[in-house]
Amino acid sequence: MVGPWKAPPAGAAIVVGGVPIAVKPTLLYLGVVLDSKWNFCAHFERVAPKLLRAASAFGRILPNLGGPAASRRRLYTGVVRSMALYGAPVWANALNRENIARLRQPQRTMAVRVIRGYRTISAEAACVLACSLPWDLDARVLASLYQWRGKVRDRGDVLAPQEIQMRRMELQQEAVDNWRLRLERPSAGVRTIEAIQPVLREWIERDFGVLTFRLTQVLSGHGCFGKYLHKQARREPTPECHECGAREDSAQHTLAECPVWGVEREEVIARVGQDLSLPAIVQAMLSGEEVWQTMLDYSEHVMAKKEAAEREREIQVEADPMRRRRTRRRRAAHDRLATLTSTSGWQTRGRLSPIGKRSSGWKACQVFRHALNGGFGQASAR
Repeated sequence: MVGPWKAPPAGAAIVVGGVPIAVKPTLLYLGVVLDSKWNFCAHFERVAPKLLRAASAFGRILPNLGGPAASRRRLYTGVVRSMALYGAPVWANALNRENIARLRQPQRTMAVRVIRGYRTISAEAACVLACSLPWDLDARVLASLYQWRGKVRDRGDVLAPQEIQMRRMELQQEAVDNWRLRLERPSAGVRTIEAIQPVLREWIERDFGVLTFRLTQVLSGHGCFGKYLHKQARREPTPECHECGAREDSAQHTLAECPVWGVEREEVIARVGQDLSLPAIVQAMLSGEEVWQTMLDYSEHVMAKKEAAEREREIQVEADPMRRRRTRRRRAAHDRLATLTSTSGWQTRGRLSPIGKRSSGWKACQVFRHALNGGFGQASAR
């Protein structure tokens, strides 16, 4: 390693036992890249591509319709998280904006897969919906716990497992509080974050309720809505509602205003009340599994009809070129999964058919083995 302002001389090397060792500005030690400035940018430059490859590999076996259940999706997220937070007690206190951004990209990819959402959902909104604590805060939790255990060990005391667990829970609670303060000024996904931020702790600690592809559309606003298809997906010439003719078809319009869904909305009003704003909906969903299931049924029923109507508009001969049906393999696979979901009931309250359960584990092993061998081991060779 050399000084922070000068590069090593060309061809500089140290000879140990007759073997020359090149002098470089970085040093790889136990899987962590140390640099002369101790900002660990070189470490994250090395780790970030591996994390993205692993997240992309897992994403290919985590479709929005069907596929592994929420518990398995969280398990796969934990695999990428463990890779990202390796050595966190060493570099957690040196995190800067650039390094945090490198951690956020793979976390966003996995969070979107957990919630079965559109890829355009922001990192903040996806992590909130997926109950995924930002990895930079998670790294500080690990670093604080490591330092605390070191101080206790230096005093000659022996910690019981219960004490370590209690301390870990305290640090995690502090991290959630810091996350909640950070969410007071979101940069994207404002509608979703403003609804969940006041009840963030309850949202994270709930022991019921799964997010499906169509429920996530209603909560995030990214889905088969005129506003989204016009402004972000560029699939509609106008944001108007095709059902009632309103000027703008948004998730909130579908949830609370569109008169076409009045009959379906009656059950939601009976459970939630007259206030159908998203914050009120989220609070009601957290009150019990019955309300959550009511909202899930409404989302599945309404969004399935909106998706079917959108497909009909796509195949029309006189359809606008920007709206015409896509013929790529991803769209064909999506249509096959949608058909299987509606006919054989693959996805029912977050559970899978036996066929999905048998195949998902095998696919996960194949993808992870490819990520370790081909994606990681061969990357340096190329």
